[in-house]
This record gives sequence, structure tokens and C-alpha cells, in this order.
Amino acid sequence: MTTAQPHSPVTRFEALDVLRGLTLAFMIVVNMSISPSLSYAPLLHATWDGFTPTDVVFPTFLFVVGAAIWLTGQHAPKQPFSQQLRGVMTRSVWLFFWGFVVSNAPFFTLTTDNHFAWIALGHLRIFGVLQRIALTYCVVALTVRRLSIASVTLICCGLLLGYSSLCLWGGAGTLADNLPLKLDLWLWGADHLYHGEGVPFDPEGLLSTLPALVNVYAGALCMRFLQRSFSLEIQKRMLIGYGLLLVIAALVVNLWIPINKKLWSSSYVLWTVGIDVLMMSVIMALMPLPWFKNSIARWLKPFGVNTLAVYVFAEVLMAILGTLRVNGKDIFTLLYTQLFQSWAGDKPGSLLYALAFMLLCYGLAVWMHKRKLYWRV
Repeated sequence: MTTAQPHSPVTRFEALDVLRGLTLAFMIVVNMSISPSLSYAPLLHATWDGFTPTDVVFPTFLFVVGAAIWLTGQHAPKQPFSQQLRGVMTRSVWLFFWGFVVSNAPFFTLTTDNHFAWIALGHLRIFGVLQRIALTYCVVALTVRRLSIASVTLICCGLLLGYSSLCLWGGAGTLADNLPLKLDLWLWGADHLYHGEGVPFDPEGLLSTLPALVNVYAGALCMRFLQRSFSLEIQKRMLIGYGLLLVIAALVVNLWIPINKKLWSSSYVLWTVGIDVLMMSVIMALMPLPWFKNSIARWLKPFGVNTLAVYVFAEVLMAILGTLRVNGKDIFTLLYTQLFQSWAGDKPGSLLYALAFMLLCYGLAVWMHKRKLYWRV
């Protein structure tokens, strides 16, 4: 009789690449939205309270960052804290820098007579997706390996309870009246915030980065658990159990604190961590199967190992196409109307356009992977 063996580090790394690659592919598709009216509902963020499949993308990236922090730390040589601090800070600064580039690309607009007009420094957005990853990575990378599981759990509970208390005290929880917005307006001013909601409001602002730390810590704790000497079957069952408990807890908390991605509410954190744990359990269960490992996992790997490069390429290219115009129409929309909408229709054409763009980005990822070009910061 043979006994199931615990996962090897290689398998865990591969499962992480699959989750990261799958998330990136989905993110590119949802970010290619031309307008809400031309996109299918699951490919749009919830307007305010509530949840759609799209709302799991960003927290999954944070979860994967935490998991990678723990796994890479296991194989990194021992370093003095000063050297580790320098490395973590350097990477965080570079991540923040590239996030600033993505948030403001292409740094110019076109006037009505097609002249370039550079965006003034006073109107550049400060925060964004990579900026939040940079801040949370910095905190978790410097602390998680120095703390016990109990300490990390207490910190996560404190962050969620403290953030919820602050939000309940500091505003009505609406788009126009919430504490994260008030703090960002006081610190940076309206001109440095995201304006895609119709009013100045940054869904990746400073205060809501606090509960986002929990998503990163959760990824690290998940990998820490998977290093325990349990069989694959036990690991799978326990992850499913933990995931379901978190999802149930989120639904209970949702009765008082609604699931809200843009405020990054505590119920949203519990909900997304639960989903990520469940997704990780499914991938870990499928990884040993040849049909999955040799097809889906292999297909997703180029995305999973070059996530930063592909993400920056996709976002900057979309921004450039959305700014440059031909005959008064931006190239981004022109490509959609001429190549996809004209024969596939509105929403089907929009989806096919997004899938085609995702495959273009995948081509870059494959090219880099074959040449062993990996962009690390």
C-alpha cells in the first residue's frame, strides 16, 4: 500500500504560477472593457456594494504576492536584516514607480487639433494597482517570517476590525462620503485621485491599503500551511474547509458591513480570501493530473512567470491606443468597431476583442519565456 506524499516545493511553485497566470489572463480581458453597455455583466466591477467575478482579480494578485513571499523566502539564502530591508525597499520602490507609470500612461492627451499636451504634474494620479502591491509587499515581506501564525492572525483581525470601525465612524459608506476618500482628499487633493467613478475617488487609496494587507498575509499563511507534512488529500480537504469558513464568515459580516471592492471592506477581504483559498485547493488537486499539468498549466505558465512585464505592456498599450486618434476616433475604439463589432455585434464583438488582445499579450509572454527573459524588480 502506498501513501500519498505531501506536495514538493516545485509543485507548489507550479500551482502558484497557474493561479497567477489565470488571474492575469482574466484581468486583461476585463480591463479591455470599452464601456459598461458593451460588456457582459460578469466582466464589470460591482457599481458599489456587491460582487462580480471581476472583483476577485486584484485581491487574487495580492494573495499570490503573499504566497510568493513565503515560498521564495524558504529558498533564499540567510541575510542580515539590513540587507533584506534594502532588497525589499528597492523592489517596493520599483513596483511603485511602474505603478505610477501605468496609472498615468501615456502622460499626454491630444487636443482637438491633434497636438500633444503633456499632463501637468499636479494632475498625475499617485496610487493604483502596482502601488498597492508595492506597499503591501513591503510590509508583509519584512514581517511575516518573523511572526508566528497566531501573531499574524491577530494582526489580520486587528486590521479588519480597526478599518471597519474607522469607516463606520468616518462616513456614510457612500461614494461621496467615506473615510478613505476624505483622507486621500486631505493628503493629496482631488487632482491626484482616480476620476473614473465620475467623482474624485481612488479605489486604491492609502487607508484601504490596510485591509488589503490581510489578503497578502493570507497568501503567505496558505503557503505556510501547505509546507506541513500532510498528504495531498488532507491538504485539499483542509483548504476547502478553511475557504468555506471564510466565505460563510464574509456572508455573515456582509449583513452589517457590505461586500465592497472599492472600499475594500472587511467582508470583501474575507470573501476574496475564501475564494482564493478554494481556487488554490482546486489547482493543487488538479496539478498531479497529466491532462491538467501538460495542457492548462503549461499554457498558463508564460503568463505566470512574467506577470509584471505583461501587465505593464497591456496597460500602457491600452492607454496609448485609447489616446491616439485617427479621423477623430481613438484607435482603441476604432479597432473594435472595424475588426469585431462590424461582424460579431456589440457585446460578442467586445468579448472577442478582449480575447484577441489577451492573446496578443500572451504572444509576448511566450516569446519572453522561450528566450528565458524574466522581468524581475
